[in-house]
Amino acid sequence: MARSYKAPISANVIVLAGLIHTLLWNYTGVVEQPLLVALLSHATAAVLASVALGWWGRRRGDTEFADRLHRWGTRSSRGTNGHGA
Repeated sequence: MARSYKAPISANVIVLAGLIHTLLWNYTGVVEQPLLVALLSHATAAVLASVALGWWGRRRGDTEFADRLHRWGTRSSRGTNGHGA
């Protein structure tokens, strides 16, 4: 069964927009490059969440979940449909 990835992508966009909004308008002057800090913070949080969820899935014996998470992460970073095409 094919799964839709629109919800996780939408959630990622909302989180990124929230970080950008917070750093640009709420904490003006705290960081010198708020857009760059927001992008790097978002990327770091996404990678850490992916690694933590993969570790958790393997630890509890759910390798299918960990493999799906890995495939989704590599699919979105490659910009393909996940099948190398």
